[in-house]
Amino acid sequence: MPRGDNQASNSRKRAARTLATSEGIPYTAALRRLGGQPTPPIPVEALAAADVDPAAGYAADDWSYQARSARQAANALRYWEQRRAGRPVRLWQAEIEVRCAATGEDEAWWRIALGYMRYPLHRVAGVQTHTVSLSDDADQTHDVAPVPDTDVDPAERRRLEADYPRRPMPWPVRPAPYGPEKSFDITDYAAALRRGAARAAGRTPTDLPDPAPLPAGTRLGIWRAVHQAEFLAGHDIADARRRAAELAATIVDTDGRPLGRVVDLKPDDGFRSATSGEWIHPACWPSTDPAQELWDDHDAAGQPAASLARILADEADRLARSWAQSEAEHHALEARLHTQPDGTRTLSAPAELERAALAARFRHGGKTPAELRAEADHYDYMADRVYGKAVHDDDDIKRVEEAAAMAKTLRQLADERDARAGRH
Repeated sequence: MPRGDNQASNSRKRAARTLATSEGIPYTAALRRLGGQPTPPIPVEALAAADVDPAAGYAADDWSYQARSARQAANALRYWEQRRAGRPVRLWQAEIEVRCAATGEDEAWWRIALGYMRYPLHRVAGVQTHTVSLSDDADQTHDVAPVPDTDVDPAERRRLEADYPRRPMPWPVRPAPYGPEKSFDITDYAAALRRGAARAAGRTPTDLPDPAPLPAGTRLGIWRAVHQAEFLAGHDIADARRRAAELAATIVDTDGRPLGRVVDLKPDDGFRSATSGEWIHPACWPSTDPAQELWDDHDAAGQPAASLARILADEADRLARSWAQSEAEHHALEARLHTQPDGTRTLSAPAELERAALAARFRHGGKTPAELRAEADHYDYMADRVYGKAVHDDDDIKRVEEAAAMAKTLRQLADERDARAGRH
């Protein structure tokens, strides 16, 4: 290797180590972000897997779980190869980071992680993105994490604070599902998407906001979320980088400028099964996004309907329409709810739940505290895992509420009897 190339390589490696240390990411991920890693080779097993019939060896009249799963995998692989049509196309995963200013974790989660706003947009509907957990805590996941002050330069902080919505109301301590602050944010981001669409079409937005000063006492931290997006691109990592950058550009700030950035990029060529030892093609794995949408997204490249301007404009309309519909449904439900003595809101009237509680006491009143708690567990199970799995109308919801009320009543009865036994 010529001396100049060797020095450049060493410089890249040093930069990658520095980036990995400062952002707490793997060294290989830092190398990929800096463009210092070559295209990962496709495993030989992955190439061979495309020519293997997963259903081979199963009789046509074999309806075992294994046989049915194998036939589903065979159909998925057949469809995948038909759409690929011999083209050098590969499945890739990009991790796209988005940052925002927020008063705390709940607000940051709403702004960049919940899925209403600031997530990557594909060319067609139906391809899902997934928020990456940023927590090492096995008992609790966190979709957002604070960014250390040392990792935010002054220019980025000014930009993110300017991006913070200037609501006429503060962010509440306990935000309601469809509170006015959230409706304001949806309208605000829909406008940002339209500004982004104008910029993508080569026009300067005419409604650029002039951020008012933040209310006195407002303390903003910088938070981050990471979205994982699957997509199809060529075998070469350079082609994948271009597509990942396009996805990152669909996340915009209040001025309509791209806000997302690609922090990791890697191919998904499948994996070797720990049980069978066979190579599992990504088309045959349930966690892969639906193949039709992935291929539709890939094949839409270059079409007018898949331009960045059109994607952002369509998302602005979809977001406003979706929120208005969800908000209307929520308020219609709220109008039908009853307030229970403990303050909870249910479709069941207080008298209906009182009858359920009396029925539980009458049916199980002669049982021991241990038996009462076992029955309570049974009613909870029915509410959560049986009735709660088939909710289609108000009567189904009421059935869940009544089962939960019976469980609560039986636990209270068990506690009362334990308390009386302790006094004697």
